[in-house]
Amino acid sequence: GGGGGGGDGSMSGMDAGASAIPPPQGAGGASPSYWFSIGSVDSFERKMQELQTSYGIEVKDHLPILYSNEVSIMAELAKLAPTLLILGLIYWSMSRAMGSMGGGG
Repeated sequence: GGGGGGGDGSMSGMDAGASAIPPPQGAGGASPSYWFSIGSVDSFERKMQELQTSYGIEVKDHLPILYSNEVSIMAELAKLAPTLLILGLIYWSMSRAMGSMGGGG
């Protein structure tokens, strides 16, 4: 089965979730680098391969794709928030219970 057509060969047609990020300052090197945020790795690789093949680039000459996962500290803390909230509530309720048990005089 053929894929969706109508592409002009631009990177914008590759994946709806893909967005290019310019290389950071001082990221020199022998060749240019492009950073992307993509939704689906499988979809991106398939469409990238189709694009390169459509331009007549042999498989051995396809561009290498390197992946990097960036971790957001705020996202990681947000994952921990429910656990910390539950532990805080347990601590608070235990300290109240202990205070009411030993408060006689």
